Amino acid sequence: MSSCNTSSHKSNIFPEGVLVWSPFLEYIKLFVAEYYGVELELLSAKTRKRKIVFARHVAMFAAHKLTDLSLEKIGIGFGDRDHSTVINALRSIRNQMSVYKEVKDSVEGLIGILSGGEK
Repeated sequence: MSSCNTSSHKSNIFPEGVLVWSPFLEYIKLFVAEYYGVELELLSAKTRKRKIVFARHVAMFAAHKLTDLSLEKIGIGFGDRDHSTVINALRSIRNQMSVYKEVKDSVEGLIGILSGGEK
């Protein structure tokens, strides 16, 4: 009989054995992917195409704003990324929002819709 060692399998499982899945995080990803015209799966992929990275960063930013998930859990929800990648995404979107009005309007509008408000 073989034994299954889950400690070496990091994806979506924490050491405590708690499955990391949030229906609202999945909804955020779906909504942002549709809004920016990218395939949902690409938000969790390793691709670094500008359009996809931007959408991924916006989705991470929205997840941070609208959920109680830790940076680590948000990162795991986006293709097993490290929490420092999420921090970088948050900085990137905040910076772009401060420089480009269209980015600010777009992100604030998305967050308004996702939070149940009208924007």
